[in-house]
Parts: sequence; structure tokens; C-alpha cells
Amino acid sequence: MTLRTHRSKIGRRLGAIIVRLRQAKGWTRATLARRAGISDTYIRLLELGDNVPTITVLVELASVLGVSPADLVREVTEPEPPA
Repeated sequence: MTLRTHRSKIGRRLGAIIVRLRQAKGWTRATLARRAGISDTYIRLLELGDNVPTITVLVELASVLGVSPADLVREVTEPEPPA
């Protein structure tokens, strides 16, 4: 697996986690963006897996979403269940 492919896979998995956590709170992208202090366009790119956040943004998102950064990273890096 190339670095680009790995980064893309991580981005998609993280994006899906962010969507799940955001929706569990009943928030829109705009609400999450406002609470995290980043643009809703950036949230959209993260949720689509088109971008991977810096560690600073990851820490802020985790805090706002009520999880630890370690939990986010752990969930992203867990092996995917067999199909």
C-alpha cells in the first residue's frame, strides 16, 4: 500500500467517524465547525475523507465531540472487520 493510498483510507475512516459523532449530537456541519473554530468547508472535506486534519485540529475536534484524541486515532487505525 502506498503512502497516498494509506492516507486516503485513513481520511475516509476518520471522516466517517466524525460524521457519526456529529450526527449523534444532532449537530450540523456548521455547528461542529463553529464549536471547533474551523470552517464548515474544512469540516466537509474532512467528513468526505478528502483531507486529513493536523494534530491540532484533531485534538480540537475530539474535544468538541466529547472523545479523546487517542480514541479517535485508535478507532481509525483498528483493523476493519471482514466483509
